[in-house]
Amino acid sequence: MARATTSKTELGQRLIAVRGKESRVDYCAKIGVKEATYRYYESGKNPPSIEILSKISEIQRVNLNWLIRGEGPMRLGEPEAPQAAAIETEFFVAVQETIRKTYR
Repeated sequence: MARATTSKTELGQRLIAVRGKESRVDYCAKIGVKEATYRYYESGKNPPSIEILSKISEIQRVNLNWLIRGEGPMRLGEPEAPQAAAIETEFFVAVQETIRKTYR
């Protein structure tokens, strides 16, 4: 039975997410890294080089900014999630005034 893969770093968690259900051995063969080395990347014991991250980004079509920093969409070509619009203070003041008048 395979042991659950976990990481102590956010980067490691994203690397695990990118690999998905593919076996680590097969995945490492695809990206050209030794399995033991990649296990350290996923666990958070050692960070991968920018060359390895770039290769993962290219092969998996993953947004490098998302992979490194966790920002933006995960996959290249995906639209970015819309940002919640900032609600102006005046709006809350108007709502509060309406409630005050209603319950007077």
